[in-house]
Amino acid sequence: MDSKYIANMYSSTPIVVASKPVVAPEKRATRVLGGMKIHGSHIKNIEVDGEIIDIPRAAYIKLLEEQIKELRRQVTIVTERNIRMNTTIQRMQTSFRDEIRAIRLELDRKIDMR
Repeated sequence: MDSKYIANMYSSTPIVVASKPVVAPEKRATRVLGGMKIHGSHIKNIEVDGEIIDIPRAAYIKLLEEQIKELRRQVTIVTERNIRMNTTIQRMQTSFRDEIRAIRLELDRKIDMR
């Protein structure tokens, strides 16, 4: 995000901010969202016709979008793993069925020989 935009959003007077990322790469959107909610910086109160309305801040919305992207990525990974596991299970079931048939045939032959 643009540092001027953040400074204007979070303060009444523009502040010169050093150019560093708002969210450190090691922090996940979930942690940052939680921090914003705890500090109450995720919304802005605006009075319209005597009624106070809570409006989410742009940074909060952007973090929510990042969180949705991360969750979608995780769902895709889990779905792919699930498909691979189901395929493996089906192969194993087929293999076991074949082995059981072979054992039954062998037992039938041994029983017939006696």
